Amino acid sequence: MCTVALMAIFWGLIITAIYRYFPYHLQFLYHRAVYYLSGTEQKDWSSIGGVGGAVLSNKASHLLTAEL
Repeated sequence: MCTVALMAIFWGLIITAIYRYFPYHLQFLYHRAVYYLSGTEQKDWSSIGGVGGAVLSNKASHLLTAEL
């Protein structure tokens, strides 16, 4: 019983981490691909829109200013 509870908590944390981080990571990969293919870097990451843009504008905007 205890093992099942620990596994449920573990998988819950893993799924939550993927849900919160994955949109940001997809946009990061997209921008890296654009940079490597075109040689220019887009500074405004939230202009893409969609779920990733909403996540970036609401939750990860402080990360972008620290990286740029």
